Amino acid sequence: MSWPGPGTARAESQRGIAVFSLAIIGLLFTGMMAGPLLGRTALGLLAQTDESLAAVTGAGAASGAEYALWLIGNDPDFLDSMTGSPPSATFELVLPTGTTTITVTASSNPPPDDGIAATFNVSPSVAPPGATSTLTYDMIVTNDDNVPHQINRIETKTWFWTPAYIPGSTTGFTTVDPSQGGFWRWDLSPPVEVPAFGGEVTMQYQVTGNEDWGTYWTTGSVRIVDVGTIDAPTTARVRFMDLNTLTIETSVTPTEVSAGLIETFTYAIDVTNSGADPLTMRWIRHYADDQFTYTPGSSGGTTLSDPDVWWNPITSRFTHEWSLGGLVLPGNSTTQLTFEMTAALVPGIHTTRSSIKVEEDEGWIHKFFDLSSFETGEAAPITARRSYTITSIQGNAFVDVEAWLTASGADILSWLEGVSP
Repeated sequence: MSWPGPGTARAESQRGIAVFSLAIIGLLFTGMMAGPLLGRTALGLLAQTDESLAAVTGAGAASGAEYALWLIGNDPDFLDSMTGSPPSATFELVLPTGTTTITVTASSNPPPDDGIAATFNVSPSVAPPGATSTLTYDMIVTNDDNVPHQINRIETKTWFWTPAYIPGSTTGFTTVDPSQGGFWRWDLSPPVEVPAFGGEVTMQYQVTGNEDWGTYWTTGSVRIVDVGTIDAPTTARVRFMDLNTLTIETSVTPTEVSAGLIETFTYAIDVTNSGADPLTMRWIRHYADDQFTYTPGSSGGTTLSDPDVWWNPITSRFTHEWSLGGLVLPGNSTTQLTFEMTAALVPGIHTTRSSIKVEEDEGWIHKFFDLSSFETGEAAPITARRSYTITSIQGNAFVDVEAWLTASGADILSWLEGVSP
């Protein structure tokens, strides 16, 4: 395969773990690079000795790798031309010192649903019943496709409760108040663009609510030009309840990985009782989609036992439940459950939920709080990026590169240059 028209780019960082600014300086129609990047010596200035020829061909291989980075970030047709699973492409680039052969391989297939995903959350998630509370909703839209996409409508809808929108509270990618009528709708004209390669935009708005004891839901969706409507996970829910001394938080490491490659993730679930009275814990649950697999024997902290696991077809997630059997959480204390999961993730942002069931001892009366009482909402985000490996060879010189493309440029994970014997 022969790819037309190499261009040049300016690198505003050093090799290694760095960020490239892929700005095009020019496009030469002679099939020749204007010069190697990263401050390398121009090709025509080196003496024609064996030693300098290796340097020249090395510079040519490096220029080929840099050109491949430019193609990935700026030419969607190039990515669409890649074949296989995961996709790859090999092409040649003619330089003054000879022909450079370049192979580009992605770590995973293109993202599903055109790379668009939406997350919808509310804070706080627990409010006192019978009292008016101010709640803040966040709609986060990400785009892991290799081309930008546009949002032209946001809709949210409450179910079986009637909060009041606070006029003028919308901020972020729009500040216009929504139309109302059983739902809230923001029509965006002109549409809001979400940049490619992991671009993210956010919108917030506020409401006031005053409800009796119970769990109340709000759902959200995003309409994308030329794509369709994307539903956000049904996680923006508020529990109006008296007990407000219990919190649960979930974190994970690492938080950014290459899509398609098997990784091990370490999760930590922290449960805090900030009240003076002890709480009796019945179980902790963690909800993960079918890309994640629990590592047997990895549980630590609150319990060393492995969880029971079952599939929930409604949420399309596995439930992992650690039975605590009445373990006491003293007042003003925190307990932490840790465990590991493995996954080879598709591109995008991956979140999870965690919950706990407790009993609150009020004299001879025990109050039971169910699954929806204490949840994190969508938490512990993991960003899975398609990484690209580039091998550029001219003569016996080679350059191997691994990089993530981002909305602001390219993160260079590794850059290796050498000469084969």
